[in-house]
Amino acid sequence: MKLTPEMREVYKTVGGTPHLDGQYTVFGEVVSGLEVVDAIQQVATDENDRPLEDVRIIRAYLKPR
Repeated sequence: MKLTPEMREVYKTVGGTPHLDGQYTVFGEVVSGLEVVDAIQQVATDENDRPLEDVRIIRAYLKPR
């Protein structure tokens, strides 16, 4: 898919990943432990944007309603 300048601006300002759009659902909210999210974001990836080593979530907690 070829991105228009307008689409590029949306991805730069709002966020998202073009090759995942329309294929995956992202849900949830990080309320603590943002340093973990930052660490995951910094892992080395290959040319397909896949982590060189798998990243696993070992534990997650649900916020009570």
